Amino acid sequence: MYAIMNMIEMRKQHHLSVGKMTAIFFFGH
Repeated sequence: MYAIMNMIEMRKQHHLSVGKMTAIFFFGH
């Protein structure tokens, strides 16, 4: 159960960082 929660949290963090990188890429140009 805890491992599943951890995986979801990791995915959320990854999604946030990808979104930030995408935003920087788009607004940086």
